[in-house]
Amino acid sequence: MYSSSQLKPTYVSVKTHIQESTGTRFPFPELVFRGMDVDPGIHDVVLTVRRGKKVARYNIYFKKNTNLPVNRCVGALTAGSISAWYGDVLFMKLGSKIEGVVNWRREDNHLANLALKRFVSHVKQSGTTIYPLNLQFDE
Repeated sequence: MYSSSQLKPTYVSVKTHIQESTGTRFPFPELVFRGMDVDPGIHDVVLTVRRGKKVARYNIYFKKNTNLPVNRCVGALTAGSISAWYGDVLFMKLGSKIEGVVNWRREDNHLANLALKRFVSHVKQSGTTIYPLNLQFDE
């Protein structure tokens, strides 16, 4: 999680619901987000990152309300290359063989940091922005 209250990304445990009939795992990101009283809505985008022949998919959860605290973690990682990002950002790894979210691995840290930089430079939080359901980057 890229928390607005931290300078570095932190690992958080997110409760999930597993649908018995399909085995699909559905996370509850609202349980780890700050600022739910300011803005209860959470947006999500599926981000695909291609690194050579490997493909990593992440579900990114975020808020678009500029009344939330400035995210110092995003600011530190982007070194001021964007004006500001408000509120928390949560990356969750999507499975390649399992439908839904899967456990985070150490090698996901570096790729997620790179993906976050690309993501926040492409997605704007202000106005009536319509977010794409899927984004794709080559690393």
